[in-house]
Amino acid sequence: MTDNEPTRPRRALPPVSPDEVPASGRFARATWTNVSSDDDVDFGEDDPLTVTGTRFLALSHLDDEDEDEASTPVPPPAPVLPSPPLADGRRYSSATPNSPFKVYAPRFSATTALTPASPNEPPSTAPTHIPQLPSPPFVAAAVSPPTPVRASVPAPTASAWPAEGEAHKAPSAWAPTPSAHWPRTSTPPVAAFDDVPASASAQSGQGDLDGGDASGDSPSKPRMSTRTRIIWATVAGVVALALVAFGIWAGIRASGPGGTGSPTPPAALSDVHLISAADLNAARAGTTWVVKDTVVSPSGGAPQPVCLLTTSDGLPTATNSLLRTIGADAGGTGALLQRVDTYADVDSATKVFNAKKAQLGGCTRTLAWIVGGAGVTGLADDATIVTVDIQNAIAEYHTLLLVRSGTAVSIVDATQVSAALTPDELLGAATAGFTRLCSLTAGACPSTPKAAAAPPPATIDPGWLATNDLPRITAGTGQWGATKVTSDLSVTGSKCENVDLNTPPGVANKNVRTYIMSNDPAAQQIGYGVDEVRYGLSDAAAATALADQLNANLAGCAARTPTATVQSVPAVEAAGEPGTKFSFATYKVSQKVNDTKTISFRVAIVWNGARVVYLLANPANGYDFADPAWTSVVQRAGERLTQLP
Repeated sequence: MTDNEPTRPRRALPPVSPDEVPASGRFARATWTNVSSDDDVDFGEDDPLTVTGTRFLALSHLDDEDEDEASTPVPPPAPVLPSPPLADGRRYSSATPNSPFKVYAPRFSATTALTPASPNEPPSTAPTHIPQLPSPPFVAAAVSPPTPVRASVPAPTASAWPAEGEAHKAPSAWAPTPSAHWPRTSTPPVAAFDDVPASASAQSGQGDLDGGDASGDSPSKPRMSTRTRIIWATVAGVVALALVAFGIWAGIRASGPGGTGSPTPPAALSDVHLISAADLNAARAGTTWVVKDTVVSPSGGAPQPVCLLTTSDGLPTATNSLLRTIGADAGGTGALLQRVDTYADVDSATKVFNAKKAQLGGCTRTLAWIVGGAGVTGLADDATIVTVDIQNAIAEYHTLLLVRSGTAVSIVDATQVSAALTPDELLGAATAGFTRLCSLTAGACPSTPKAAAAPPPATIDPGWLATNDLPRITAGTGQWGATKVTSDLSVTGSKCENVDLNTPPGVANKNVRTYIMSNDPAAQQIGYGVDEVRYGLSDAAAATALADQLNANLAGCAARTPTATVQSVPAVEAAGEPGTKFSFATYKVSQKVNDTKTISFRVAIVWNGARVVYLLANPANGYDFADPAWTSVVQRAGERLTQLP
């Protein structure tokens, strides 16, 4: 029959001797001819050949009148059986096959209902003599698919675990519809796995198990009853499901410590991993703390810590987030906010931590004066503290603790109105919470947390003052802004430097930035601001020489110029980034223009390594930094200078 006529099944014919083959027609006698390899024989393209060693089988052509008849392919020649005789129960080999599989169930005939048909042939329509009994639900799993594949259990990953309440699902097995007889096929049996020897196929449930004839009846063994076959199929199904379950269990075990699979998913982030009211009660006597709210996946409208941006464009997205607010009970003051975000891996958490650390170092989101910073050791993988003052009419202090613990990033914002919570007090309140968090995020757990004074973290524009490094002049009013950095200098100075500040001797490079106070009417009347000029020299000796010259000229200005008055603070040395130091000196200079007018300046010289910073402010009409505030600005300029590579 043709490929488009599948209504008549093909049946393999038994081998026939040459005398029994008709002389003509579709099944005409084949002509056997011994042909030497040296003979020149012309076989046309229309002559199909079957080559077996040095013997060729020439097949007869079809008669024209038989072209429309449906038929099966020409049967192959009778098989040559091996010698010695066949072993009992095996079809093609008398030797014991080298196979890792053993079969303990009785052998079935190839015609039983448990033998799958070829995927290219439909089941036989012959009458059945085996009752069609309902199969248990697990019998289907015991039947091998027509094209077996090696099953594998994928290792669980953090992103591929089933949703809560959803069980792991094993892949469904292909199951043919049972029938009394499956049609015989001339295709050799297919091994259940690609590495099983072909001689073991009879033991793996594929093909004939007992070497019986085409009817499935064995001359030496009685046919197995239908009930027995179903029982054994049931047993095989149970065993198969047990093996699958064991494989899943082994895969899960392998993902634990020491395994080669993906890490098991961590427990969910919960409020137990946050700082509690009891933690604060133990850290600060005299105040009772109460949890006000705990928010899962806080949105943009939720409370935010100061100094950090509300958006995180370009940064990894948190997998889980929790925000908690704690307040002092009646009669007390102060509040604490903590937010914890967990990420897919340590690299993502580190990237977010570094970005937030730079934001915290500049505190660009809010009107805050960065009072100071502290380095933290012994708390987690990385941590830093920054203290800011909002400088409202009533002071509002914030002590911020930024922490990375494994895959989590946490920010703690502790607020006080009378005085800032010290770094040691904040660490005492936070340690217990981070001890509970580190077990969830695989981070370093607290040992003996300590805080040491240090510059605030470097900003995204290192080396320069941040706008919030400068305090307000009028409490509750005003905001600092900064111009772009430029190398085009136009600095007049206080007229006491006795050096051209635009082209000092020995300078290799120079830049300037100006900070201007806005939103304060008193500052706008005089155009109050601060110039920061940074000089780069060839080496530290050249930088020190320039700083010494400027300091000497400023200190001796009153002796050189009768109209000048100078108040100075001698040069001192201070600590910058860990392991670095810088030096600075400050001056208040007044220049009398006439009998009624005097111009004032605040000047400072800062130097570190091969760099020198010159600072100049222009107070007027009583609008000026207080002396301690100006000193803090100068020191911060030195700290920022040490953050340059």
